Amino acid sequence: MRAIGRRADGRPFFFGGSHCFALGVAGLGIAVYPDIVPFRLSLWVAASSTLSHVLPPCRRRGSYARLLLAYSAFAYRVFRGKGRRHKDGRHELD
Repeated sequence: MRAIGRRADGRPFFFGGSHCFALGVAGLGIAVYPDIVPFRLSLWVAASSTLSHVLPPCRRRGSYARLLLAYSAFAYRVFRGKGRRHKDGRHELD
Protein backbone atom coordinates (compact mmCIF):
# COMPACT_ATOMS: atom_id res chain seq x y z
CA MET A 1 0.00 0.00 0.00
CA ARG A 2 2.93 2.35 0.57
CA ALA A 3 3.92 1.87 -3.06
CA ILE A 4 0.68 3.50 -4.21
CA GLY A 5 1.61 6.77 -2.46
CA ARG A 6 5.06 6.80 -4.10
CA ARG A 7 3.67 6.71 -7.67
CA ALA A 8 4.75 3.10 -8.08
CA ASP A 9 1.18 1.98 -8.64
CA GLY A 10 1.80 -1.04 -10.79
CA ARG A 11 4.76 -2.64 -9.03
CA PRO A 12 2.94 -4.71 -6.39
CA PHE A 13 0.53 -6.02 -9.01
CA PHE A 14 3.32 -6.75 -11.47
CA PHE A 15 5.34 -8.72 -8.92
CA GLY A 16 2.25 -10.54 -7.67
CA GLY A 17 1.30 -11.48 -11.20
CA SER A 18 4.81 -12.60 -12.07
CA HIS A 19 4.92 -14.77 -8.94
CA CYS A 20 1.62 -16.40 -9.90
CA PHE A 21 2.94 -17.00 -13.42
CA ALA A 22 6.16 -18.55 -12.06
CA LEU A 23 4.21 -20.83 -9.74
CA GLY A 24 2.00 -21.89 -12.64
CA VAL A 25 5.02 -22.72 -14.81
CA ALA A 26 6.58 -24.67 -11.93
CA GLY A 27 3.33 -26.61 -11.45
CA LEU A 28 3.16 -27.39 -15.14
CA GLY A 29 6.76 -28.58 -15.04
CA ILE A 30 6.03 -30.88 -12.14
CA ALA A 31 2.97 -32.29 -13.89
CA VAL A 32 4.81 -32.92 -17.16
CA TYR A 33 8.03 -34.25 -15.69
CA PRO A 34 7.19 -36.27 -12.54
CA ASP A 35 10.52 -38.06 -12.16
CA ILE A 36 12.36 -37.52 -8.88
CA VAL A 37 15.59 -38.95 -10.30
CA PRO A 38 15.45 -38.54 -14.11
CA PHE A 39 14.95 -41.84 -15.98
CA ARG A 40 15.34 -43.88 -12.77
CA LEU A 41 12.82 -43.08 -10.04
CA SER A 42 9.32 -41.72 -10.59
CA LEU A 43 7.28 -39.84 -8.04
CA TRP A 44 4.93 -42.79 -7.52
CA VAL A 45 7.76 -45.27 -6.93
CA ALA A 46 9.50 -42.92 -4.50
CA ALA A 47 6.36 -42.30 -2.43
CA SER A 48 5.68 -44.49 0.59
CA SER A 49 2.58 -46.63 0.98
CA THR A 50 -0.85 -45.10 1.45
CA LEU A 51 -1.25 -46.67 4.88
CA SER A 52 1.75 -44.76 6.23
CA HIS A 53 0.13 -41.50 5.11
CA VAL A 54 -3.27 -42.29 6.63
CA LEU A 55 -2.54 -43.89 10.00
CA PRO A 56 -0.33 -41.31 11.79
CA PRO A 57 -2.73 -38.37 11.24
CA CYS A 58 -5.61 -40.52 12.54
CA ARG A 59 -3.64 -41.29 15.69
CA ARG A 60 -2.79 -37.62 16.15
CA ARG A 61 -6.42 -36.61 15.72
CA GLY A 62 -7.42 -39.06 18.42
CA SER A 63 -4.88 -37.68 20.88
CA TYR A 64 -5.87 -34.09 20.08
CA ALA A 65 -9.53 -34.94 20.65
CA ARG A 66 -8.74 -36.41 24.07
CA LEU A 67 -6.66 -33.36 24.96
CA LEU A 68 -9.46 -31.03 23.86
CA LEU A 69 -12.07 -32.92 25.86
CA ALA A 70 -9.84 -32.96 28.95
CA TYR A 71 -9.22 -29.21 28.70
CA SER A 72 -12.93 -28.50 28.19
CA ALA A 73 -13.81 -30.58 31.26
CA PHE A 74 -11.14 -28.74 33.29
CA ALA A 75 -12.39 -25.31 32.16
CA TYR A 76 -15.99 -26.28 32.93
CA ARG A 77 -14.97 -27.44 36.40
CA VAL A 78 -13.04 -24.22 37.12
CA PHE A 79 -15.75 -21.83 35.92
CA ARG A 80 -18.84 -23.82 37.01
CA GLY A 81 -21.34 -21.62 38.83
CA LYS A 82 -19.28 -18.44 38.59
CA GLY A 83 -21.16 -16.78 35.77
CA ARG A 84 -24.40 -14.90 35.69
CA ARG A 85 -26.71 -14.23 32.78
CA HIS A 86 -28.19 -10.80 32.15
CA LYS A 87 -31.67 -10.20 30.78
CA ASP A 88 -30.26 -9.11 27.41
CA GLY A 89 -28.44 -12.42 26.94
CA ARG A 90 -24.92 -11.37 27.96
CA HIS A 91 -22.86 -13.46 30.35
CA GLU A 92 -20.57 -12.13 33.04
CA LEU A 93 -18.24 -13.72 35.56
CA ASP A 94 -18.76 -12.87 39.22
